Amino acid sequence: MEGYYMRRKNTFYKATALAMTSVLTLGAPVIAHAENTEGTDLSDEGYPEINPEIAALENQELEIWLPADQGQDPNFQTVKEKFEESYPNITINYNTSIPWEEMPSKVKLAVNSGAAPDLALHHSFVAGAQGFAEPLDDLWEKWGAEDEFMESSLQDCTWNNVKYGVPFNITSVCLLYNEDMYKEAGITEAPTTLEELREVSKKLTDSSKGQYGFTCYANPWGLFGVVAAEGYNLIDENNNPTVNDKGVVDTLQTYIDIATVDSSSIIPPAQESQAETATAMYGSGRAAQILTGAWDIAALKNQYPDVFAKTKVAPMPGSNHSGVAGGGSLFIPLGAQHKEAAFELMKWLTSDAFIIPFSHSFGQFPCKESQLSSFSDEMLDPFLEALPNAKPYVFEAFPESADAFEQAIRAGFDGGDFAAMMDSAQQIAEGEFQEVLN
Repeated sequence: MEGYYMRRKNTFYKATALAMTSVLTLGAPVIAHAENTEGTDLSDEGYPEINPEIAALENQELEIWLPADQGQDPNFQTVKEKFEESYPNITINYNTSIPWEEMPSKVKLAVNSGAAPDLALHHSFVAGAQGFAEPLDDLWEKWGAEDEFMESSLQDCTWNNVKYGVPFNITSVCLLYNEDMYKEAGITEAPTTLEELREVSKKLTDSSKGQYGFTCYANPWGLFGVVAAEGYNLIDENNNPTVNDKGVVDTLQTYIDIATVDSSSIIPPAQESQAETATAMYGSGRAAQILTGAWDIAALKNQYPDVFAKTKVAPMPGSNHSGVAGGGSLFIPLGAQHKEAAFELMKWLTSDAFIIPFSHSFGQFPCKESQLSSFSDEMLDPFLEALPNAKPYVFEAFPESADAFEQAIRAGFDGGDFAAMMDSAQQIAEGEFQEVLN
């Protein structure tokens, strides 16, 4: 799942984040603000103008839950201070102790116990599908900013045509390849389809050098991207699972065969951090190609500078020019006490002044098209071009389906009956979807 990727982005934050074991309240100790204190308009700095309705609210404290790997970013401290400067009647408290992959279960537990936080960051469509997020269509209509966001980013906060959040950040997956290895193998162009990727990987594999043409991973979030790139999905337009659709099964079998039949990749290890192994394989020069996100650009530059200097980026191979969308969105948990103020903070967290520097720091992209120009360069452009067609991994909202899909993929790499396991995953998904959606 995407969580595998989220846990490895910007590893220089991770050590600090994982050391966190308690709630972090940034800034000064919590005190009540004086009533009727006039705030400072900071719109000239790139933040939203002061909203008179929010400025007129009684004193409030907002409890904001941020994933540990992102919440440590110092830009959150800055926006807290700026927001409180504009709204002295509101105090922001951050909880940055929750790992990304645990956020849905932690929020759901808080909602069920009547202690919902005011705002959380994860996948709003997950919270909407599982019934623990506030619907926000009314506040969106009042804001009138929907057209500012990429349609692909809005998918992360929408379920059954209802918006349950606001897009926060987004990323896509592309092909990174070693240009020197391409030249040595006589390859002049990057593959544009999965079949071409398979053939190119064969040419790049050199057992005498211990060199693989490609490095596979086995996590379901990434492999959904392979499926999407070929024009398939795991659900249809009516939210019915399509796990064992022939196109889905054939696409994944071709990908798996790169490792199991062609030996053009190692068999991905049966461990949670397969993606890190794949990155290390490429960075160490043992593999010529990798499918990954923009966060690995910085990782390669810092950890493998020699290979980074030889690296080129090409679009995700596939006939449909699509792929999986990473990132997340902000949502208001069901029963939160300060819905209007929390939604106002969402506007600030997607403003130019905050989200542009944060996105540069964290290795993802903002969700408004007007904010993308500062990210354009030779290596990032393919990722930017893929964003409009990127799709969320919907099984994030259905853990039993996701687990069954993952087990089928694992069986495929380990020599099991992949097609039969995909049939089994289909049955499990049908049952879970029926239970959750009805």
